[in-house]
Amino acid sequence: MAHRTDRITAYMFGGLLLGTTLLTAASCTKGGAGSEVAGFDGSMPEIVVSSISPTSAHGVEGIDVVTVPEAEGVQVTLVAANGFAAGEELFFNVSFDPHTAHSENVQSVISARGNEVVSLAIEGQPGSIDFGAVTTARGGTAALPGDTLLSFTLLPGEADLARFVSSAGRNPALSRAKNLEFLRNEADNWVLEWDYTNPGDYNQDGEVGITDITPIGVHFGEKVANSWNDKRRHIDADSNGEINLGDITPMGQNYGAKIFAYNIEMSEDGDNGFIVVGQLLVDEEEELEPGETKRFAYEFGAQYVPGAWYRVVPLDKELQFGSPSEAISEAGRRMNPLPFAKGQKALVTVFGQNLPEGIAHANAVRVVFPASYDYVPGSANAGKPGGNPWDPDGIWKGFADSLLFPPDAFHKVEELGNGKRAMDFNVTSLNRRSPASPDMFGDIVNFRLESTAGDPLTLEFQVWDDKGIHRTYFSDGTENAVDFGNTVGLRVN
Repeated sequence: MAHRTDRITAYMFGGLLLGTTLLTAASCTKGGAGSEVAGFDGSMPEIVVSSISPTSAHGVEGIDVVTVPEAEGVQVTLVAANGFAAGEELFFNVSFDPHTAHSENVQSVISARGNEVVSLAIEGQPGSIDFGAVTTARGGTAALPGDTLLSFTLLPGEADLARFVSSAGRNPALSRAKNLEFLRNEADNWVLEWDYTNPGDYNQDGEVGITDITPIGVHFGEKVANSWNDKRRHIDADSNGEINLGDITPMGQNYGAKIFAYNIEMSEDGDNGFIVVGQLLVDEEEELEPGETKRFAYEFGAQYVPGAWYRVVPLDKELQFGSPSEAISEAGRRMNPLPFAKGQKALVTVFGQNLPEGIAHANAVRVVFPASYDYVPGSANAGKPGGNPWDPDGIWKGFADSLLFPPDAFHKVEELGNGKRAMDFNVTSLNRRSPASPDMFGDIVNFRLESTAGDPLTLEFQVWDDKGIHRTYFSDGTENAVDFGNTVGLRVN
């Protein structure tokens, strides 16, 4: 977590920052001496400028505070007196009493320098403005002498508290946990794992704060694959495939949001009746490298119910709940329902890349679908002999592992009862290839399902290794895709 240290205390009176009241940390203070400022009645609020860790060694010592009286208030500007060299980090907070004054037009002026510097100025709470600036991977300096870092207008009167909302009020869906996986540990207990998700919390310390711009600078301009094994994926919060200035916006939208804990919930059918069976607190002190993705694990004990469905729900610092994750079980996972009209066909694609060891055996993959959908033999690969859905020309190779699905790998559709059917696949060979492409799918195989009643299509995707233990490898993307991180996956078109 970021820590603040007060370095400058300045008192404003008559439109002037009095240099005699400044600590020696300030190299210079400028103001309009002898002028009257309307609205403050001769009693200006105290302004405190504090260094936020991990700012560079000289911190706020290299900052000038300049004030210019205006018709109804004061224009406050913070200027880099000595500059901040390449690689230095600059973080500070400006605070004042929100009951007597409020700010408007808060701007990080240094951001106008372009792609050499990532910077942000934001009033996260009434009377508290955070500022940060770091150099990007493209080089440059954090600030040149004379650069304006931060500017705002200070006006008399209490701040409008209505515009400062709680973290849960921003967008609970943003904190939805992703990449759930079930596995067994050495003690033979089931363990549920998932990715921490809090857009804007790029340093993964639990709360969106000003120091989260550092990972943007470190990875600035880098391309990001939409897969679970790209550790930088959480920095690309706007999901445009590149880490750039656009990723600052989610910080502002979610500023101050903090994930306090995760509740683990269970349901017998995965649809209704979820109850809390456990809770895991977020460890705020864990230190990660910029770009690394934090992952949590919850070990079940006697409370585990075989075959039940489990999900995780984030709890924020206001003790309000975010959106639940998808629900998974030891037997598999299912997609969100997709609408298909009666007679409409769905193309189901099973793909694989970078497969883990030990799943090359019979019946390694099972796709479960509603009994109101019929398998359509041969329609996925018209003109192919035998009417098999397997298409040797449609299997993509050369990116990573090569899966071979021979024609007899498709078993007959199995009636499971309870309104469900299943189709199994086996993996007969696993040929390692390198290097793997992080943003390309490997081998694929298609088949079609036809709706006979117009019911929504829900697919359960199940994978076993050679010990019979189910693995998931999930990275959710769009509503109509289940992407197991370019490992094993299922997609519907």
